[in-house]
Amino acid sequence: MMPKRRTIAGNSAGISLVEMMIAMLVGMVLLAGIYRVFISSTTSYQFETELSNLQENGRFAMEFLTRDTRQTGYRGCAGSQVAVTNTLNPGAGSLFDFDRAIEGYDDVTDPAAAEFAAMGISPQMSTDVLILRKMDSDVIVEIVDQMPDTSADLKITGNVVPPPLADNDIVMITDCQAAAVFQITNFTDGVLKANVVHNAGGSTTPGNATKDLGHAFGPGSEIAKMSTYIYFVDTNANGEVGLYYKINAGGSQEIVSGVESMQVTYGVDTDGDRDIDTFVKAGGVASWANVLAARIGVLVASTDEVQRGDVDVAAYTVNGTNIPAANDRRLRQVFVTTVALRNRLP
Repeated sequence: MMPKRRTIAGNSAGISLVEMMIAMLVGMVLLAGIYRVFISSTTSYQFETELSNLQENGRFAMEFLTRDTRQTGYRGCAGSQVAVTNTLNPGAGSLFDFDRAIEGYDDVTDPAAAEFAAMGISPQMSTDVLILRKMDSDVIVEIVDQMPDTSADLKITGNVVPPPLADNDIVMITDCQAAAVFQITNFTDGVLKANVVHNAGGSTTPGNATKDLGHAFGPGSEIAKMSTYIYFVDTNANGEVGLYYKINAGGSQEIVSGVESMQVTYGVDTDGDRDIDTFVKAGGVASWANVLAARIGVLVASTDEVQRGDVDVAAYTVNGTNIPAANDRRLRQVFVTTVALRNRLP
């Protein structure tokens, strides 16, 4: 007998080419949607991350600048009306010009200029430089003996660990009635007393022009180190901009990244009534002794560009100064604050 032939039913004949193409198209549409959602989520996440970092950097920059500006001109019990005898050699530069509590340079045109070289900085073009000077309140010591004359060595309590003073320190002494700034040329510790010498001449930089402090200070007079804080915008080894500061002759340190510009105006008392009459740029300050406040603005950019984000074509105004568009995909924000000089308030 012949075997019976079996055939495949028409409904089980398989997938046609058209059906396969339709399935592939639907799959591609679904994949494209998933990809768009992924890209959108990634861009949104990067945007939020960069915005958060930018705002945090802006707050840090304002915190540093506000704190030191507010405290500038601090002289212990010697207020701003007490005359200060500065015995340091003249022409030592802005690092040691303690007659000025605050000072600034407007819109840098030559980063290699002599005044910046003397300070050991190289600020960015078209940015401002802010200089603040004050007595450090962290370590204050008192002299224990009356000076027999205005040029005598100073005696403080000895055998203090760690020693509060050292050779080459630049300090201020005050008894609330008078004050003097000098450089320690020799500090000798002892069991009961330590000796503070402030000779003139020698190889110390900047050195003292005279030993005469202009006043014979007595027991209870305070000695504390003096410091100059310099804030400026510079670039690091990778070419990225940031806010830098430098204390005295030490090295420059980057404290906040992404700061592209700093612009400062100064609140000036022009009629002697201890009230601010106008805010001007550094070049418009006739006397730094009449500055009662500083208005500080910074333009902060995100550390990285937001991929697939919008190109930033906006120009920014920072404390009255126009900053042209960068035309990149970084986020930017302007921060401005006004700080009263606490030690010059009525």
